[in-house]
Amino acid sequence: MAQLLEPKRTRPRDTAHYAESTARENLIEHVFLGALLRGLWRKNVRDLEVLRPEVDSGGYDLALEFRGLTRHVQLKSSYRGARRAEVTASVKLLERPSACILWLFFDPETLSLGPFLWFGGAPGERMPLLGEKIARHTKPNAMLKKADRPAHRVIAKSRFTTLETIDQVIQKLVGV
Repeated sequence: MAQLLEPKRTRPRDTAHYAESTARENLIEHVFLGALLRGLWRKNVRDLEVLRPEVDSGGYDLALEFRGLTRHVQLKSSYRGARRAEVTASVKLLERPSACILWLFFDPETLSLGPFLWFGGAPGERMPLLGEKIARHTKPNAMLKKADRPAHRVIAKSRFTTLETIDQVIQKLVGV
């Protein structure tokens, strides 16, 4: 009986993606905002405000304000080829009108963005329920047990909608 080989996992060659993950997340956020604002500029839209929370307790990374609509956006990121099948999000997002989760995929060599995964409603609508699966901490405690994070839920990749371009992201975010 022939044994099927599992395809090799695609991993970035540069260990900085792991060792300096916070810096990489910040960089990806800036690349995304640049692409978003550039895309809006091409559409002759110049009145989007980008707001950032002072502390990370509201469940979102950015608030985008556009013509009376405020979108609270939780950003997630993965390199293209990553096998991550789910992300976690704070239940506090459900309290925010027009909240959404945007999962950014990027090229590990060039940091170019796309595709994008979208979880949210139309502009002005509430996001879908996150689900019932409670997230766990990624690091174990002193007793080597990963504790539950009762205020966070696990959302499967299959629940997201794939968007190929920044223009599709703009349409989902603000409707233009």
